[in-house]
Amino acid sequence: MKRSDSKLGIQGETGTCVLHSLDSISQVQFGHRQFPQIHVMPCGDWVVTFSWTDDAFFSKAGLLRSRDQGRTWNEEGWSTDTGVIVPLGGNQVGIFDSYYPLDRGNGDFAVQSCFSSDGGRSFGPVDLCVPVHCPGAEVMTLADLMQAYFAIPCYPWNRFFKANGYPHIAPGWPETAKQIRFGGAGPSSNTVLLPDGRLISMNYCRSTIGPRLPAGYYVAFALESGDRGRSWRQVGTVPWDSSFGGETALFGNSGFTEAGLARLADGTLLILLRAGSGLPLATSRSVDDGRTWSRPEVVSLENTGETAKGILPLLVRMASGWLAAVYGRPGIHLMIDRTGTGRHWQHEFEFKAIETRLATEQGVTGNDFYSTENVGLAELVPGELAVTYDLWGWKEAADKPSVRQTIRMARLLVLK
Repeated sequence: MKRSDSKLGIQGETGTCVLHSLDSISQVQFGHRQFPQIHVMPCGDWVVTFSWTDDAFFSKAGLLRSRDQGRTWNEEGWSTDTGVIVPLGGNQVGIFDSYYPLDRGNGDFAVQSCFSSDGGRSFGPVDLCVPVHCPGAEVMTLADLMQAYFAIPCYPWNRFFKANGYPHIAPGWPETAKQIRFGGAGPSSNTVLLPDGRLISMNYCRSTIGPRLPAGYYVAFALESGDRGRSWRQVGTVPWDSSFGGETALFGNSGFTEAGLARLADGTLLILLRAGSGLPLATSRSVDDGRTWSRPEVVSLENTGETAKGILPLLVRMASGWLAAVYGRPGIHLMIDRTGTGRHWQHEFEFKAIETRLATEQGVTGNDFYSTENVGLAELVPGELAVTYDLWGWKEAADKPSVRQTIRMARLLVLK
């Protein structure tokens, strides 16, 4: 679709960041377009991945692609039905079904993935057995997963099950659900390339090392690949700090999970960590390529005196060396560290408040729209950021219909 273009000139809280446009790049009245994550591919295309089913195990994903710097967008699917885009260095890109690894025994797991060698323009056939070594990961059967959270039928995974020695889910259901075992996690989009060609990627999974909780104890960890993503192994875990609280009361689980990642100018790896919805974000550092991690520290916002709180923190080291980060729930936030150290954060925007104000100015009353507050972030060109998020039941103006789901893209200039 063509974007709906809204030209703005809204300054951030420090006066050195300008929101210059806010566009709708996908809208549907049926189904879902949620959890949008934006990527700038090595080939120059802009890609926004999203989920088109409910938030559940085995949810399905697709992508929007723009070949003209965001003027038009076209929808595409992919061979693994779901997954995350992982940069592998140079013109190499992978799509990894990283949240459903199959257990191969003794801490070994397998994920399915497909690879691109032309900068993300096209992807090859699915590799059904990419190895991931993830010691300490809790192993759960398909039957266990279905008891732990909502689940969507996983028929498309049958070839993946068969390739790794498991039965198809039918015939034999529901007994087959007790035979198929999952655990661990593959690489995420939070991946950096080291100078020697190794890749470091952050992810998390339920762990056997820690307290037994109703919905699991989670560990955030670093994975390493020395062969451009064709195999991965865990090299270090992030220490949990119980002072961050965890989500035991809300969801029955605890531990750090989602982790944004950047490699700083001095080679230090910096991560921005989720402790829980509405809970303080944390930073941790590694000076040995992810083997060990420092004690987590609370993220303070110097210009507001508040603590940054939320989920799905994403971290980008900009071409200038500055750091940008987004996070959500509550709200949809952008913060900037102009020192590039991860120690001096300043809050710039809360996008839900902006959306509410703009809709109100267009005569909309009520403004009871919703968002999953899962936010995407990318640097489009040096000094220009894009932030993506979903809106549910949103109405742009009084004379326009309410839309079930919309993917919005904010574009901002970060000024020196």
